[in-house]
Amino acid sequence: METEEQKKQHSKNYVEYTFYFLLLLIVVGTFFSFKSGGYSLVVIVNEDLNSMYPTYYQGDIFIIKQKLAIDIQVGDVVVYRNDVSGGTLIIHRVIEVIPINVNGVVQYYYRVKGDNPVDNSVPDNTKYSGGVISYDMIKGVVVKRIAWFGTISLVKSDTTHNGFLIYVSLVIGILALLFWPENKEEQKKSYTLKDTWQYLRSNLKPDTTKKKLLGLFSLLFLIFLMLGSLWAVGYASYASTGKIVDVTQSPYITYTSNVDGRQISRYYLQLSVEIEVSMAPNKAMLVIQAKTFDGAEIGYMIWKTLRPIFGDVTVGIGIVYNTNIAPQSVSFVVSLYLSRGGNYELIQTITM
Repeated sequence: METEEQKKQHSKNYVEYTFYFLLLLIVVGTFFSFKSGGYSLVVIVNEDLNSMYPTYYQGDIFIIKQKLAIDIQVGDVVVYRNDVSGGTLIIHRVIEVIPINVNGVVQYYYRVKGDNPVDNSVPDNTKYSGGVISYDMIKGVVVKRIAWFGTISLVKSDTTHNGFLIYVSLVIGILALLFWPENKEEQKKSYTLKDTWQYLRSNLKPDTTKKKLLGLFSLLFLIFLMLGSLWAVGYASYASTGKIVDVTQSPYITYTSNVDGRQISRYYLQLSVEIEVSMAPNKAMLVIQAKTFDGAEIGYMIWKTLRPIFGDVTVGIGIVYNTNIAPQSVSFVVSLYLSRGGNYELIQTITM
């Protein structure tokens, strides 16, 4: 029969093992994609490191959700497997949805591009040309961004020895922090490989001091995240101001894509929109409408962030519309919105 002391020790061990399991789950989750209930956790390694800048950064982790083809809309950020670049996962924004009726069944295709106005000024290059991708290439739509935590996983994709050395150094550093003996006499001992293995087996837990330090660090980190969240959704969203600084238009490009044996022709241009968010960081949204002189809407685009932005940012927004409308007869309405307590408030509108 177990004594009270043994029961306490077993309970203590269960807590420690649970902690190690969760830590292992986080590390493994950084390297692999998890799927549950239509959601996936992924790290994207775009060939162009800045293709989604300033909206997202290389090293961000994204939670994506599988959606029906009909539910994917213009402005959604999707993760798809590029057939031209050897199956690389790419995260880019949908700028056009193309429904095509094939023998009574509607098939959906999408034109996509990155948000960077310099490096990704035109739609992606895929087998259909002009950035058109099929629904079966899409892995999901981005619903949440987790900043920077995917950076470790980028190390394993580094083809140089530097990435491997960085990863090994991180592992050694963590093991040293957890298992290095605090007793100075123990530190002076020389260990063979067998002795080291036996030591790890018998001491596979941090000592009390290190656990307290780790717990304190985790608590401070959680408090920091909590205060940051309160700032982002509370005061910051109401205190921030914004304006459209400048809008420049690229020359028109005509794209003709062969999709399921049909020729799809479109005019394409990019609007480079510079906005400024001041006073406090906030989430922003841009809505661009392409209209004819009589006010008919012939195309639109939505850009918004899943993270607060601050200062000047310039984003490249792709606009697509039918080639039966002369470019000279088209004007653009650009509207800037800022988040106010979870809703978006119109800040400024300009027509060009």
